[in-house]
Amino acid sequence: MFAFLTVAALIAGAFAVPTVKPTPDVSPVTTLCTSTAMSGTCLSVPISPDACTSLTGGLTVLNDGVGSAQIPGGFVCTFFQNAGCLSALSADAFTVEALGTEAFDFSSVPGEFGTTSFLDDVSSFSCSII
Repeated sequence: MFAFLTVAALIAGAFAVPTVKPTPDVSPVTTLCTSTAMSGTCLSVPISPDACTSLTGGLTVLNDGVGSAQIPGGFVCTFFQNAGCLSALSADAFTVEALGTEAFDFSSVPGEFGTTSFLDDVSSFSCSII
């Protein structure tokens, strides 16, 4: 009888389903750098879709100091010259759409009236899922 219980326990153990611990949700981030070509001081900033992120508090090193950004794929981000994602004119903001994870330099941004520079001129941004 003991042999039968031992074999039954071994068979049951062979078919046991392993428990998998759930992984915590990971927020998407955009990486903002103080220089072009993703160099200088770089910070990873969590994206809250459809919410405005002003470069204040712990992000003040980037306020009016962003030179480049890496946007995760599947997001469209708008960068604003003013805090609070406010724009009085279309020239006060620009939008970047990333189909794959892409890096963008702010020194040469295509705009409505030609190429312009937003280098060291960004104070807030907002991203949405495409």
